[in-house]
Amino acid sequence: MMGKPKKHIKLFEFLSVFSTAVGITIGIGIYLKNDNEPGHVLGFTQNPFLAIALWILVGILGMAMIMVFIEVSSANTKSGHGTLASWANLFIGRKVASYYAIFYIFLYFPTLLTFFAMFSVNAMFIALNLQNVSEETKNIVTVIVGFIFLILIALSNIFFRKTGKAIQTIGTFIKFIPLLVSLFIGFIHPIDGNVFDTFKDIKFGNFFMGLLPVLFSFDGFIYGASLQKEVSNKNVVPKALFAAMVFITIFYLLEVISLFLGTNDGSVFSLFNNVLGTGIGSKILNWFIVITALMSLHAMTLVAPASMQASREENLIYLGKKELKMWVIGAVQIAVTVTVGAIMMAISLPVKHDALAIVDTFSNATSLTVFVLYLMLIVAVCVNRKTGKVEVNKIKGLWYYAVFSIAILSLSLAYIAYMFFAFKENFETMISIFIVLGTSFGLWGINELLLKKGMLPPQNKVIFNGPEKKLATINANS
Repeated sequence: MMGKPKKHIKLFEFLSVFSTAVGITIGIGIYLKNDNEPGHVLGFTQNPFLAIALWILVGILGMAMIMVFIEVSSANTKSGHGTLASWANLFIGRKVASYYAIFYIFLYFPTLLTFFAMFSVNAMFIALNLQNVSEETKNIVTVIVGFIFLILIALSNIFFRKTGKAIQTIGTFIKFIPLLVSLFIGFIHPIDGNVFDTFKDIKFGNFFMGLLPVLFSFDGFIYGASLQKEVSNKNVVPKALFAAMVFITIFYLLEVISLFLGTNDGSVFSLFNNVLGTGIGSKILNWFIVITALMSLHAMTLVAPASMQASREENLIYLGKKELKMWVIGAVQIAVTVTVGAIMMAISLPVKHDALAIVDTFSNATSLTVFVLYLMLIVAVCVNRKTGKVEVNKIKGLWYYAVFSIAILSLSLAYIAYMFFAFKENFETMISIFIVLGTSFGLWGINELLLKKGMLPPQNKVIFNGPEKKLATINANS
């Protein structure tokens, strides 16, 4: 009798991590990054078969990477967290780990949270099918309502975290309704003049640039690991992440083919309009897309404060000397996100006349940076196999997974760097990457100065006064 409750808890925790990884990953990427718009997959490749090849390549890459990260996650980090910064602190060193933390807190999370918030309102306009609203009005409403959604959802997850995790599990299943419909109707009702009929030329010029939006659509698989401290059965985290990665890869591949069969531009909105028209069925599915966007926003607001909390507990970032409660950490993350998002909107609206334009470009830039950080950690894990510095549960066949991941990532990233200079249309993305790198290194330098001057909590202790009421003692010199 005593074993049954434990099994139930283990299953719930498995579903919680699984649903968070799937919830963050599937949804926005396939809706916004697969079509023929500039900076999107079909927009770069101009060929459905090349686009499909990219989805398959990144899917296989992700499966290999997750095997490496299963070994990474088996190591006991000092704070008990499973964030990239925590792992970098363990396998590489504190200074590099501090950069990881700064990048995520000040650039990655704010960019994605802003992206999800603005897209959710943009999807509402499509669902409402308002014909008489000017683009200027639409953009202003998108920004205002988008930030309201972001702040309210983030606050609810700060003060009602357990409820938020339950909502995320339920919401993940709800958001799959439009995805499952779009998964099948393209195969059942292909249209004449679809993507396969329209884009027949094969040109490899900008092929690898298409990796940027695909990487964006896949990079969420690892962030469920940041919830590791909040589960009692630590071994469910790698299993849940691997299961999520396999599921995501297969689902994306079928979804992309369906979208290409049912549209001439690869857009899910076009798919619903082409097959279902503008009637009630299409409108209902469009509203489910709105829910999908909000669930992605909800999932990321669960992960972002946990990441900041972990970084502070390991003395990777400076947030003052005083004891900080969870709601304060969450409030800081909200303030950072709104500030960064407001700067993006201030640039995007007057320059692009589109609330999503700049944040869309920066989402590609941040995703590229994330995979560079993944690459560094994978190399560090290989080095650790030689040195044995960090005790881990060794994964059979790690060298095959790691070498494959390192080779594909290195070649792809190198070729993307070349593409920035080879094609003028890629200059905008290149500039966004320079801004991301310049800003993150600048903030990292300031953070290092604060830490170096001894502005650490007394006796190198950081008190986390969250739900678990734990005292984490960190060796600042490690």
